[in-house]
Amino acid sequence: MTGNSIKTILAIALLVGAASQANANDWHHIDQMALKVQRQTRQLVTEERHYRSSRHYGELLRCTNRLAAISAQVHDLAHHAQCPRTLKTYVNEMDNMFHKVEDLFDHIEDDAARGIGCVRGNTAHVKRLLDSIEDCIHHLQDDLRYLTRASRAVRVQRAVYSNAGLYGGSPYSGRGYGYGNYGHGHHGRSARGYDSGFGISIGGGSSRITFRF
Repeated sequence: MTGNSIKTILAIALLVGAASQANANDWHHIDQMALKVQRQTRQLVTEERHYRSSRHYGELLRCTNRLAAISAQVHDLAHHAQCPRTLKTYVNEMDNMFHKVEDLFDHIEDDAARGIGCVRGNTAHVKRLLDSIEDCIHHLQDDLRYLTRASRAVRVQRAVYSNAGLYGGSPYSGRGYGYGNYGHGHHGRSARGYDSGFGISIGGGSSRITFRF
């Protein structure tokens, strides 16, 4: 194994290690946000006592309990670092249910302000709780968008040619790419050109960056 091959392996190992650590940090943050949402939605269920005199109380009870159940599923998936695409689907479902719950609370408060039904006690803290839940859900969505983009963008690509690299081989064997024109019109330049060996590509399309070793 040549010195360049060893350097290539070390470079790949360092990049993979760094990417793995970044991935672990992202999942930890997602897990913490999901846990916070789970706790807050459980708390939201207990706040329904203020709205028992509303004609929408039954619907509010069903929706808030459904929101709490979805948030528990989200936290379970996040805690075990499941597929970000699957988690993203559950988070979007949670977001939809949250906005339904939020609309119900707002509607009940508006009704009470017009004398339709009543709200028991001061409920300013309920609004603050709803705002906090919404903020956490949006953080989760942002984190998952970043995580899914990163998983697509970071690719480690290894190009092995039969005339060089870790696996050896003869430059005259005719295997690999570009050997058919060896010695014809290249003025002594190797037929493998400038792209042989190993490389690491990050990103895709016009933003793709490749490091050659």
